[in-house]
This record gives sequence, structure tokens and C-alpha cells, in this order.
Amino acid sequence: MKVSDKEDGTLGKGIDPERVAVNIDYLPEGFDQVAIAQGHRSADAGALLAGGKKLIEAGDCKACHSLNKKSIGPAYMDVAKKYKGDNTSLERLTKKVISGGSGVWGETAMAAHPQLSTADAAEMVKYILSVSSEAAPASALPVKGNYTASLPAGDKGKGVYIVRASYEDKGAKGLPSLKSEQAFVLRNAKADVHSFDVYDNVNKMSYGGNNLAIPSKSGAYIAMKQVDLNGVTEFHIMATAPKPQLNAKGGKVEVHLDSPTGKLLGESSFLEPSDKMDFKPSQLTVPVKLPVPMDSKSHDVYFVFTNSKEALGSLMVVMGIEAILGSAGQ
Repeated sequence: MKVSDKEDGTLGKGIDPERVAVNIDYLPEGFDQVAIAQGHRSADAGALLAGGKKLIEAGDCKACHSLNKKSIGPAYMDVAKKYKGDNTSLERLTKKVISGGSGVWGETAMAAHPQLSTADAAEMVKYILSVSSEAAPASALPVKGNYTASLPAGDKGKGVYIVRASYEDKGAKGLPSLKSEQAFVLRNAKADVHSFDVYDNVNKMSYGGNNLAIPSKSGAYIAMKQVDLNGVTEFHIMATAPKPQLNAKGGKVEVHLDSPTGKLLGESSFLEPSDKMDFKPSQLTVPVKLPVPMDSKSHDVYFVFTNSKEALGSLMVVMGIEAILGSAGQ
């Protein structure tokens, strides 16, 4: 991960890596977006409080305090419970950490910490006020390392992975902190035809438990946004062109880069109409010839269905599209 902020600096040079929340989630078919978002908010909270926790661990706080047991001073959990719901506690306790004081938890005075800035003391208090007997915030992943993807038990393997990172800065010149996040999707190589981002003159329907896409004229297309094509050597399109049920005209599939009329990456052979009374698909193979040199950016990929002889009418029934990686991309 790379994180930078005009005032805070860069990752490791002004920005504490523990303040960056990184999440990788597998989203199966019919995933619960609300549950995923709640997990992200919890991890964000954990990252935001990491700075205060680190300041406490580096200071002399542990000489008088612990997480859940009273020592010379109160336990952090007891402090959090006492001030729960008190909107003025952050400012008052921040001043007390810096200036010291006594009388709230007994006669033992709390030492002053004049060397702490108001911002650092506030971070420490935020962490203390966050601890309780309730479940701790979800932990985020580190900003650097390896991640091994694996499917949950019983999953059909039709989901996607979402990689997300967020950072909330420290604010500047009296302005409140701002939060920024970025996410991208690691798509499944086997794409459900109802999971594309763009449809033009393509009808979506389901039959027999299968999702189907039916291009209604020559030039109809579906598209997937922001795809990493590096390593992709072919696309396999599972399709059929039944005349009895659909009066299908047949056709071929062209793959274009960034627009339906963009650079042609490859095209399939012509799928002839079938007189059979079934929906058994055939595999159309589109060899992919990427531009040389190919940049490392993600691109939009358009699958355009064409028939130069029959411009109008349904061309075929598309049941699935799979990206095939060569040895260099696996």
C-alpha cells in the first residue's frame, strides 16, 4: 500500500502504518453489503485508535494503569465506563493528561505530562475511552505482506474479492480530520453474465437456475469496468443459438479495449444457429492479442456481439464468460 497526505507525510514517514485500515473481503453470490460495510467501519475505528494505543505503550502510563485491573490509578475499562456518553470528556481528560490532577479516583495525584502535545494526548484519551468489555474493533490487515486467497467451505467459487484501504488524517490548521478510502475488485475469472457493469441491447433473464444474456441485435455489447488484462491469453464464451426457442440468428463475439469500438483484441468464430430443442452451449474461444507494450493499468473490456448478415433479432444465448491466463499470468 502507498499512502500520502500533504500535512501528515507518507507511510512510515509521518503516517503510522497502524493508522491505515486494510481489508480484503470475499464476497460470494448474494453477499451482504451491509455486513461488509459494518466490518470496514469497525476496522477503521481500530486503525484510528492505534496511534493512541502506541503512545500509551511508549509512555509511563503502565506504571499506574492497566487495561482491566485497578492499580495505583484506575483501569482503562473503568475510565471508559465512567465517561461513556459524556461528550465533554475528551477535552477535559486531554487537559488532565497534560496538566495532571487528583480527586476523581482517590487522593493519589496523576502526574503531569507537559511534554505531550494536545493532539497526542487526545489520541491517548480516545483510545482509553474506546476500551470496554464489549467486543474489540475488527483488526485490519498490515499495509505490506502476502495474502493467500481461499474459498469458504461450500462456496461455489462465483464470488469476488474486494481490497480496500482507508486513512483518516490528523487535521491541520484547526480543520477537522478527513478520511479517504480506495477499493478495487479482484474479479472472478469465471464471470456470471449478470455481473457485468454495462449492458447495451442485451436482455438478461434466468432459466433453469442459470443466468442468461441475450444480445438482441448485431452490435449489442456487455462490458466489465477496470479489468487487469495482464496474463490473459483467451476468453471462453459459453453460448448457444437455438432457432426453435429464440429464432436465433447466430453470430460471433468481438473483444474490444475501453469502448465498443476500441482496439480489437480478438474475435471468435461464427456460432451457427441450431435446430436442436435444447440449450446445450458451445464454447467460443477468443484469442487475446494485447497491445505491445501493455501498460499495467486496468482497462474496460467490451464483448460485442455481431452478425454482418442479420443485423436485427436475437443472436445467441450467452451463459458464461471465462478469462484464461497463460503460464505467465497464473
